Amino acid sequence: MELAEARRRLGEAKEEVEHLGESLDLDALTDQIAANEDEMAHPNFWDDHVAAQKVIDANNDLKNRRDDYLNLTNGVESVETAIELLAEMEDAEMMLELEKSTRVLVVPSRLTGVKTYVECTLVGRNNMALRLS
Repeated sequence: MELAEARRRLGEAKEEVEHLGESLDLDALTDQIAANEDEMAHPNFWDDHVAAQKVIDANNDLKNRRDDYLNLTNGVESVETAIELLAEMEDAEMMLELEKSTRVLVVPSRLTGVKTYVECTLVGRNNMALRLS
């Protein structure tokens, strides 16, 4: 795949990740995590063990969803950086390292309902394999 095509496909992937972020409503998610943590800090929190465990479990789920999304966005940024490095690469030794490297982003099923992999393999100065599965 040529760099222009890789950039185009990465742009499409970034848009999908942005839409996913909007659907997650990260601000509300962060607010709910903070509210749960405030509740957990209350001195009487453990008076009802069953209710306390439900709050903890719900909060852990919210944190996992938020963290999974943040890891996904960081991975997309890493792939974008790799593409830009490849486009500017002049150092043959570094180029060999990039040719060997592969970035795989995993979109956890708790975010989309289906686990998705985005694999970006750099294969030469001007080519890249980008695969969604």
